[in-house]
Amino acid sequence: MFGDHEGFYSDLNLDVALSATLDNGITVSAAADVDELDATDGESAGVTLTISAPNAALIYGDTEFAAKSMWSSAGDMEADSFSEQDGESVIKGTATFGDVSMAVSAVALDAAGKSGKDDSVMQLSFGAKAAVGSVTVGVAYQDELVAADVDGGVLATANGDFANAATMGIYASTAVEGATVKVAYATEETTGTATDYDSTGISVSYPMGDLTLAAYFVSEGNSTTTDPKDNSGVSVAYKANGLAVTATYADEQGTEVTKLEGSFDVGSGLTLLAGYVGKDSKTDDTYVAATYSLGGGASLLVSYADDTNSDEATGDDDIGAPGYQVGTTVAVSFKF
Repeated sequence: MFGDHEGFYSDLNLDVALSATLDNGITVSAAADVDELDATDGESAGVTLTISAPNAALIYGDTEFAAKSMWSSAGDMEADSFSEQDGESVIKGTATFGDVSMAVSAVALDAAGKSGKDDSVMQLSFGAKAAVGSVTVGVAYQDELVAADVDGGVLATANGDFANAATMGIYASTAVEGATVKVAYATEETTGTATDYDSTGISVSYPMGDLTLAAYFVSEGNSTTTDPKDNSGVSVAYKANGLAVTATYADEQGTEVTKLEGSFDVGSGLTLLAGYVGKDSKTDDTYVAATYSLGGGASLLVSYADDTNSDEATGDDDIGAPGYQVGTTVAVSFKF
């Protein structure tokens, strides 16, 4: 979140948004993150263009893929490898019909600025969800992207969250005696490999006044070359009177992860934060921080974070949920 900085540093983030409503009720809008504009090749990174009606929209540029936008997992599922947009230019259509929402998208330009072969779109992605009585059901699918689909025949690897595999998932959730119960199933397949596998998960969340209890279990199916371990986790969250505390324990592919993080709103613009994240016996991350509102869109952050596995060569600075960098940080931010 805060990057990997030493000494004095600064960062400017400038967002521009324009919108106009036509006589027929259609809204045309444009938004741009100036930081991400590439002046050298003119690609559309950081730019989003939208044409929308009350129940439909056509979006181009910096927007989430359709499958990812509609998918909801039941815990940590290894097979739900839906691509996350980060640098790709996406073309997406959305529509809503009563209780049914759906979206379809494709990659117009990958993170390296490459288009589809013969100017075709890449990785078709689809998602839909609907309320059926007291049950919410959803489905998501993305097509496999192979090198032959890309102009030049090279798959971009700039976005580590982009998955080339064909991925499909379905889920359903409902309320039972005050608890939210969700079941989900996902599969991942890649042509020419023997690593195809699936995940079946169930999660339960139960609010009890200021407390919320949650748990999940995911059964990971085997493939020819990989044997994913089952995933599971439990959490307890408390929120009341300015205090928010979350404690979690998870077994993620054989790695035990323990987290205890909290914040306290003291009042008058001051918030205190602290946390601990442990992975097996090898990593113990801790942090303490305070944020203070200076008014007028300005705020002050003071934090100290320690990472027993910090690797300065790779910029391993992402401590806790807030993503603090290792060491002491004093930062002032302004929003206009």
